[in-house]
Amino acid sequence: MYINNCIPTSVNHPMNRDSGRSFIVKKKTVLWILYIIVLIPICLELALRVISAKPYIQTDYHIEVSPPKAFTGHDSLGIVLNPGNYDIILNRKVKFHTTHTSAGQRLVPDTNSAKGRPQLAFLGCSFTYGYGVNDEQTFASILQKKYPKLDFHNYGVIGYGTLQSYFQLESLLKNGTPPEVVILNFASDHFERNALTRKFRRAMKIGFDRSMETAREMMRTSNFPYLQNPEDSINYERWEDLYSDWRWRDKLASVNYIQTQSDKLADSSRDLVDISAVIIEQMNKLCLENDIQFVVVLLDEDDRIRRLEKGLTNQKIEALKVGFNFNSPEYTNVPFDIHPNQKGHKLIASKIEDRIKTLIPDE
Repeated sequence: MYINNCIPTSVNHPMNRDSGRSFIVKKKTVLWILYIIVLIPICLELALRVISAKPYIQTDYHIEVSPPKAFTGHDSLGIVLNPGNYDIILNRKVKFHTTHTSAGQRLVPDTNSAKGRPQLAFLGCSFTYGYGVNDEQTFASILQKKYPKLDFHNYGVIGYGTLQSYFQLESLLKNGTPPEVVILNFASDHFERNALTRKFRRAMKIGFDRSMETAREMMRTSNFPYLQNPEDSINYERWEDLYSDWRWRDKLASVNYIQTQSDKLADSSRDLVDISAVIIEQMNKLCLENDIQFVVVLLDEDDRIRRLEKGLTNQKIEALKVGFNFNSPEYTNVPFDIHPNQKGHKLIASKIEDRIKTLIPDE
């Protein structure tokens, strides 16, 4: 008697041959998928290298401050001035002395806020602050010396955009010390700062972290204001969340390329000019409500600045063009730093001076 269930199936049975072929096909498919997964990044890297793409190359900016902590983080302005006297060296070449007053301003020698003297407030970033020149060499100080019957106040702070200037104006009004004239100094860099674009986030977070040993601790509690879109309310971004490079960005051209394109895509739909224009319009509104003369000084010039100027003119907001070249070796500290040198501040002061005369008729 034969019991069929006990008969072993032959290894050469057709069913076994089909199963073996199926397994081999699946194995080859998996291997090809693995090869493709491995080869695509390698091919992308090689292709990008062929067209001269490179990993991210960080150009470090070196800052030495003595005593340390001339600047400190702030929960809504991002950064503020610490009162005191400081010696600062930029990129081991540009040396200057700076004094921060107890009110958190850059010192303007000869300003005494005497009763009855017209007050003029300069609002802006490091260009207004005078990064790279001594207290008496900033354009605010140059104008103060030339017009001793006026009081010029320098509220410029490194890294500021127009939103911080707007907050400073609000603070002046709340404290009951409004100036007669507010001069907002605007540079093309402010478009990125007001919107906190990826480009500016990286420059601020990575650049500042690497420029000073104390930067990370100093900025730990900072929050930076920005507008995502013109119609939005003001948002804030924590220092630690501001930006981070993807892993291997400094080693692989492909990683750098993809993150760079991702950053551009994230900001491509945002209108940076309209964002800045909305903030300036709100500053102008505050000045009109408080009988303050308001002037926007456009420090440099590009297509976006020209578009902003046209919009301000339509809103009847006065704009004064300076046309400063921040790449000029004659008027800046290039190649070590792009901020205006002493000669550059004299040039900016001369451009503003004629308007100062008409703002204060008695002068």
